[in-house]
Amino acid sequence: MNDRSREDMGTIRAYMMTTAAALEALHFEAPPINEVVCGLMFEPLKELLAPHLGILWERYKPTFATCKELAPLAVQIELPAGTIAGAEITDVPSLPRIWFEETGGNGLIQVQRDRFHYNWRRISADDEYPHFEKVFGLFKAKLETFRAFVSEIRPGELVPKQLEITYVNHIPLAEGWHSVADMGDVFSDFSWKRDEARMQPEAVNWRVSFALPEGTGRLHANVRSASRIPDNKQILLFDLTARGIGEDRTAEGMENWFVNAHSQIVRAFVELTSPRMQEAVWRQMK
Repeated sequence: MNDRSREDMGTIRAYMMTTAAALEALHFEAPPINEVVCGLMFEPLKELLAPHLGILWERYKPTFATCKELAPLAVQIELPAGTIAGAEITDVPSLPRIWFEETGGNGLIQVQRDRFHYNWRRISADDEYPHFEKVFGLFKAKLETFRAFVSEIRPGELVPKQLEITYVNHIPLAEGWHSVADMGDVFSDFSWKRDEARMQPEAVNWRVSFALPEGTGRLHANVRSASRIPDNKQILLFDLTARGIGEDRTAEGMENWFVNAHSQIVRAFVELTSPRMQEAVWRQMK
């Protein structure tokens, strides 16, 4: 790399840091966030057995007293050529994904042979999103307990493979939009000609992907029509998921990845949604 290239790269990194700082300072009084997930995917712990998960539950049980079994999450790996989806092929019987649910709280821990996730979920309409710093701090604390468990039980080495952060947004009907034809009022890049003679859309399912800076993964945005389970109210489900990993796989390097990925999610939210929604409905704080 010549001196000019180094200078250009330094300028780009400085711009990214300035942009990230501005995005981190951006807040809304009433954001549409319904769920946030921070996750670590690692090489499968082939010697992790069902009895071990009972031992793990004891570590979390004072706060996470409810346990459930679910089907394992499918593998989705971000490569330079694209996203690879499929199932992990192993020579050992599969284990379920385990949910540890927080008693009287918003936390959820998910564990399977190759995955550890921490979720913050909006349980009631009055629940206030605690912001990324708090959710990420809880993820790190719960992950540290899992690391200690793996170190003690020794079902294999915890080798990081991919990091993930997801924001799930619920945009209810009548909060800035009244039909799918109003999508342009919510998302700036959508438009639908308001002509009664034309067919009117009943549902939407739109997806777009962006490369994360410096080849550290990919950001996926998905908008689709859905019904909210508690009250069956029609919503626009707006998911933003960043997946990937950087070259630095130390604890500090992975923390930097999460911070930068979160900044890109905030950026995508701001760029994809309309200023009118941001100011009038979600009440952007100046």
